[in-house]
Amino acid sequence: MSAPSRPEQREITPAERRRMTRTFLLIVLLFLGGVAAMVAVMSVQGRAAREYGGMVIRAAGPQSTQVNFDRPCTDVLPGKAVPPNVTACTLEVRGGAASVVLEVEGERQYRVTR
Repeated sequence: MSAPSRPEQREITPAERRRMTRTFLLIVLLFLGGVAAMVAVMSVQGRAAREYGGMVIRAAGPQSTQVNFDRPCTDVLPGKAVPPNVTACTLEVRGGAASVVLEVEGERQYRVTR
């Protein structure tokens, strides 16, 4: 019994090669564009959260060095709405040093200090 014969390999034409190259480059560009868009959105969301944290720290004012407490940001700054991507915000004062811990969507956290 003889081995089965292989069919002859077909040559790729220059037009097919150009089409495959164009498709590959389009996929790479779309991927990079998607990553860039995600980075831009996260950057804008993070900046809004950090700016809100800074406003909370300024509203809290100076604290005594013997005081330690945690308060929700809405109690410290009642007239200002929390950014929509912030899920939790807490003002922490430890030894007179104030910091704000902001939890945002995607389980990310920002700590803003004075």
